[in-house]
Amino acid sequence: MKSLPLEKIEILLTRPTEKNQILEKSIKELGGKSILFPIMNITPIKSKIINQTSQRLHPADIIIFISKNAAINGFDHLDLSSCKVISIGPTTNSFLSSQGLKVDYSPEQDFTSESLLNSAILSDVNKKTITIVRGDSGRELLKKELCKRGAKVQYLITYKKELHTFQQSEINNLKEKLNRDEIDFVLIMSVETFQNLMTILQSSQIPFSTRIRFIVPSQRIANKINKTIHNEQCIITNDPREHAIIEALKNNTKKRSYNE
Repeated sequence: MKSLPLEKIEILLTRPTEKNQILEKSIKELGGKSILFPIMNITPIKSKIINQTSQRLHPADIIIFISKNAAINGFDHLDLSSCKVISIGPTTNSFLSSQGLKVDYSPEQDFTSESLLNSAILSDVNKKTITIVRGDSGRELLKKELCKRGAKVQYLITYKKELHTFQQSEINNLKEKLNRDEIDFVLIMSVETFQNLMTILQSSQIPFSTRIRFIVPSQRIANKINKTIHNEQCIITNDPREHAIIEALKNNTKKRSYNE
C-alpha cells in the first residue's frame, strides 16, 4: 500500500481553535497528526461597542481591513460607499467580496504591511483619512508610516486577542511529545504567537528541539524565530491559506525523508 504524504508526521497547530478545522482535516487525510495548541483566542467585541466607536470616527477616504476577523466584525459598521477599500490578505478579500463589497486593492502575494505600503494606492495619502480595521493588538508599522506620509489614521477595533488558558494536562502532553522528539513541524502565523509560545515553554521548563521545522507565512517571522532560538529550519509559505501550508508540509516532508 502506498504511503500517505504526511504519514508519521506530527504538526503542532498554534492558531485559534476555530481556524484549525479545515487544516486539521487535510492533515489527517494525508496521514499526518495534528496537535492542537491554540496560543491565542479571538473574541469579537460586542456589536454595540463597535458601532459606538465607528460613529465617532471621521469619514474615511480609505479603509484597510487587516484580517478576516476584522472584516467579519467590522464591515457592516462602516460606510464603504464613498471610499477606497483595501484588504491585506486573500481570505479577507474573499470574505468582503462574498458580501457584495468592492475591494479596490488586495495584494496578490506577500500579504504584509510592508507590501501594502509599497502599493500605488497608498503612495500618495497626504491629508487623507484612513481607517484601519483590526484587533486590539498587533504591529504599528502601517499607522506610523502612513502618518509620516501625511495621512490621518484612525483605528476601528473589532476583536480582542487573548492568551489561551491551558490545562496542566495539555502542558504536560506537549512536554512529553517534545521530550520524545515526536513533533516535526510547528505552525506559527505571527511574531506574537511565537513569543507567547516561547513564554509558555520557558515558564514550564519545556525543552525545544532545533530539529523542529517552523511553517511561517513571512520572512519577518522567520527572522524572529531564527534570532530567538537559532533555528534555521523555517519554511516560508508567503501565503497564510490552508493549501499553501499543506503544500509546504508535503514538500518539506519529502526532503526530510530523503535526507534522513
